[in-house]
Amino acid sequence: MGRIWCAYVHAAHQHDSIQGGQLLEDISSDLCRLKKIMVDKSYRGTFAKAVENAGLIFESPKRKDGTRGFVVEAKRWVVERTFAWLNFFRRVVMDYEHTPLSAQLFLHLANISMVIWRIDCSSVLNF
Repeated sequence: MGRIWCAYVHAAHQHDSIQGGQLLEDISSDLCRLKKIMVDKSYRGTFAKAVENAGLIFESPKRKDGTRGFVVEAKRWVVERTFAWLNFFRRVVMDYEHTPLSAQLFLHLANISMVIWRIDCSSVLNF
């Protein structure tokens, strides 16, 4: 459904594949439910090894050999849709935060807001 379970914000000069290991440490308590991690190409290095060492399935979309230009990648639309939804939150889109932790917390607040918006009011009123 494109919901954010966990987020880890780090400095821009650090590579995503290396810093992604921190994200695995943060969700270690939820690993009993988690079976597969789907990522983009930038996470194929160190992060892929950490995911496989944790006993999870690592999936990254791959182009067919010889293809050029724009290619639709399977399941990538879920990630892109989530990023598009985050564009409605100015604190997430603009770089106002002074610390990575505050940026991370505003990602969580944006996700909570998106979940609340999608609650069906008729089901809430029937209680």
